[in-house]
This record gives sequence, C-alpha cells and structure tokens, in this order.
Amino acid sequence: YIKNRFSLIYKSCLEKGTDITKQPIKVSPAQHYFMGGIKVDTNSKTSLDRLFAVGETSCTGIHGANRLASNSLLEGLVFSRIAVNKSLEVDFKIDKQTYKKEIKEYIRNKEIDKDIKDDLRRTMWESAGIVRTKKELKDALNKIESYLLLDVGRLLYLRLLTAKTILKACLEREKSLGAHFIKED
Repeated sequence: YIKNRFSLIYKSCLEKGTDITKQPIKVSPAQHYFMGGIKVDTNSKTSLDRLFAVGETSCTGIHGANRLASNSLLEGLVFSRIAVNKSLEVDFKIDKQTYKKEIKEYIRNKEIDKDIKDDLRRTMWESAGIVRTKKELKDALNKIESYLLLDVGRLLYLRLLTAKTILKACLEREKSLGAHFIKED
C-alpha cells in the first residue's frame, strides 16, 4: 500500500537509505496551515493593549483558525486596514489625513531608512524564518538593536521594535513548535 500510495516519497526516502515500509521517517515541522492562534476582536485587537494581529497569525473566526491562500490573503487585507484605522484612532489619536502626511514626509526625508528596511526584511527572513539557529537569532538581534540607536523615521523605528520583540521571543523558545524549526548551531 505505501509503495503504491506514496511512490515518490517511498522512492526518495529509499534513495536516502530509509525504507518507509520498515522504519519511520524523520519529520520536521512544516504544516504551515496550522496557523491562526491569536484571538482578535472585530478590529483585529488582541487581549494585549495596543497589539493587533492580522493575516495568518490571527484567529478572527471568519475563515476558521487554519487557512491559507486566497481567503486568508483577502482576510489579511481587510483586517489589516481595520487594525491600522482603529490603532490610529484609539491608540495614537491620529486622524487618517495626518497619518498619510507623516508617511510621505518620512519616505521623503529618510533615504537611509530604505536601506535599513531592506536589510531588516532580509535579516528577519534569513534569521527568524522557518528554520532558525540560536546564533543567527542572536546576531540578528544585535544588528536590530544597533539600528535602533540610529535616527530613523517613526515607522521604521516601530518595525525595528517589532523585529526586536520577535527575535527575543524566538530566542526564548527552546523547542521547535508549529512551523518553526530550531536547528543546532
């Protein structure tokens, strides 16, 4: 049954020295569809003050807890807009027009922000992605902390703070869990 039902997996494992009809396969976490654990209200607000969750991290109840692809992308777009508007209005006491004006000013005034933003994206993808090592996480945290000492725009500063928080949480997690795998250094 296994040879017929999972022929490609069987062949691939056999080439690597594992006969899956006789021994278990080594498995690493990769089921990315088990997302959506952070409960939010209709404004994407979590139980923590000033923290919003959208997209695949959130559990809105609209499409269930476990979803991917087009329905979660649409949900992410809708709820992220709701979260931004609610955060501006309630948490930051900023109206939409002021916010749009500030964004344009930061984009115009901070050319260095673009380089840091690009490096931040690359650093988080490479260091805090699905497969991680403690060393890479520590190196990334040191880099982010050094960026936080620079004079950057408010939006980038908030991104850097978020990245720092994520990296610290990654370092506190000792075991692989969900879609994250901690590899030995």
